Amino acid sequence: MIRLAILSVPIVFLFGNCQKENKDAKVIYEIRETSNDVPNYNITYTADKSGTSSTINSSSDQWTSASLVLSKGQFVSLTLDCAAPHFDFTIDIFVDGALWKETQMSNPTSSTALSGNIGN
Repeated sequence: MIRLAILSVPIVFLFGNCQKENKDAKVIYEIRETSNDVPNYNITYTADKSGTSSTINSSSDQWTSASLVLSKGQFVSLTLDCAAPHFDFTIDIFVDGALWKETQMSNPTSSTALSGNIGN
């Protein structure tokens, strides 16, 4: 019985101090207009862990979302709609501070989207 207790102590220390993997990720969406014009565009993005989308209208040359806490492995999407063909955009998704996906849109006449399951 004493041997079992002595053997249990190191096992508790070894596995009791293991850190649990964080199952959340901080996601930031960013859109930059890179020409010299003032655009008017709509943004639709995944806003929470349940997959709810938010849509906003912007005429700024740069839009950045708040830092959103989403689940790793969750499907996320960022869509830019702009029908005026005189603008150039760079569209980014950052996960935990690192660039995860990026695309560019020149002379838009429809929409473009970035999407995927954020890193596990």
